[in-house]
Amino acid sequence: MTLLKIWLLDIFEYNKKNDFGGSLTNLKKSKINEILNEFNESKYFTIDDFIFEFPSSGRVLCKIKFVAHDDCHFILEEKSYQVKQKSSFVLTDANYIDKEALFITVSPGDYKKEDCLKINDFHSVSFNIRNWIQRIDTELKEINNNFNIDNISELIKTELDKNIIDENERFTLEEIENMIIKLDRLEEKVIKLENEISKEDSEKIHLVIEDSKNNLTKYPKKSWYATTWNKFKNLDSNLKLLIGFKDSLTNIIDWFK
Repeated sequence: MTLLKIWLLDIFEYNKKNDFGGSLTNLKKSKINEILNEFNESKYFTIDDFIFEFPSSGRVLCKIKFVAHDDCHFILEEKSYQVKQKSSFVLTDANYIDKEALFITVSPGDYKKEDCLKINDFHSVSFNIRNWIQRIDTELKEINNNFNIDNISELIKTELDKNIIDENERFTLEEIENMIIKLDRLEEKVIKLENEISKEDSEKIHLVIEDSKNNLTKYPKKSWYATTWNKFKNLDSNLKLLIGFKDSLTNIIDWFK
């Protein structure tokens, strides 16, 4: 099966799982898919690294959160703003008229912790999502780790704090080598199971394993475990059972000890 077909199946399954197509939302389904496509095409993360909300009422059109850090968010909404109306009379008090526009609130911002931007139309959304995803990746790679690990989801943070004390701890070269060996062993196990699982599931888990290897040098330990756990958690239930994965962050940590 081609990667394109896997990608299309992922969108279908993700829509079905989140009920984007079956419930009323402010955004049209085609626009929702445009947003989801950016995450499927991303070279930095997978769609499962994010939580999506598409409200059915109100002015907020879309909310996206990065799983490993609650402080990383992308919000698309309609807002009113005032524009000064030109007058031919210099001494006349200025009149203001209300206008509607799309606004994006993102964290991390371009150079601030959070930015709020007015955009001209929906076509700008995809561009801003791509930039936001890249900024998350850049922040996670910072040597000084200024990105606050305290902002990760509380449930994940509790599990991580039990096992990793140092907030800024990164994998050593020796640890990376050992982790890659363990990921290779897991991949060998998957290859042996290929008669019991579908080709799509096989290709999905191979991509997850490869992505997990690549991220070992990019992220601090806590971020790596959080994102890796989330990728495995979103695999097919039968596949998780076969490889011995349980929906527990401790399970992932124990795997790689």
